[in-house]
Amino acid sequence: MVKMTPDELRKSYIDFMKGIGASQVPSSSLLPENDPSTLFTGSGMQPMVPYLLGEKHPIGNEIANIQKCLRTVDIDEVGDTSHLTFFEMIGRWEFKANENNYKKKQIDAIWNWHIIELGIDPGRLYISAFIGSDDLNIQKDTEAIQIWSEKFKSVGIEPIIEDDPYKYGTSRGGKIFLYDEKENWWCRAGSPLDMPVGEPGGPDSEMFYDLEPGGDSLDHPASVSERFLEIGNNVFMCYKKEDTRFVKMQNPNIDYGGGLERIATALNGEKDIYNTAFFLNPKKKLMELSGKQYTDDLKSFRIILDHVRAATFLINDGAEPANSDAGYKQEGY
Repeated sequence: MVKMTPDELRKSYIDFMKGIGASQVPSSSLLPENDPSTLFTGSGMQPMVPYLLGEKHPIGNEIANIQKCLRTVDIDEVGDTSHLTFFEMIGRWEFKANENNYKKKQIDAIWNWHIIELGIDPGRLYISAFIGSDDLNIQKDTEAIQIWSEKFKSVGIEPIIEDDPYKYGTSRGGKIFLYDEKENWWCRAGSPLDMPVGEPGGPDSEMFYDLEPGGDSLDHPASVSERFLEIGNNVFMCYKKEDTRFVKMQNPNIDYGGGLERIATALNGEKDIYNTAFFLNPKKKLMELSGKQYTDDLKSFRIILDHVRAATFLINDGAEPANSDAGYKQEGY
């Protein structure tokens, strides 16, 4: 694997996506514009919602970006080896895609960047996909499963499909794990049953890096174990809610997001996201100021590193420190 500085990793991603036809857009502010639904921009998808809903993007239908995100729903988890409130999300978006090849195009792109460009070991890559739902009358995502299977076969790995991961974990050699809509469906409402009429959504296919090869055989990508680190999510937004049913869209959307810091963790070949180059200099400074070593109090160090980083980027985007709401003043808010 190729270890990179944060700037090298950012450049690698953008250059690769430009090379296959994407246009780059800059990161939006952490303070959402014309979107009162959240206090902060919490995903790469958020600034893209108008285009996912049908509005024409001014620079084209295929977009790549690196979006600054601040997500506080996981704040109680900060202090472990993988959770952050502030992070950078790489994205690839394709609006009104060709329904005949959009899944293959997306999986080819992200496989080639991870495996060929970065050199991530495909033997440590695991995939999740949508198992389907009889109740919702939505089919299993056999197309994505087949495409991923072909990718693993191309590097000499047998793509065993595990359709009961909660029972068997990795004990039967699974590489592609199938889950229901609680794990592998994306829509803004969270659940397909809660989607309003006219809302798009669809199955997703997540990518996980195995941090502990040969670990507990009952672990699987959706288990609470820290063994598997999610490094990317491919959302195939191909259904639209109509009354009580879901109808396939003729021109679906791609919504891909991956955590840049988590990908750097995989490239480091170890579990601790705070040992990546993203935190190298702040960690040195914190040890200097505190007179302690990082290993003396891992949880406290991680919380301080995360929160100071988040506050720094918020202030840079115009947030005014305060003790209420989002901690900033906005005209008319």
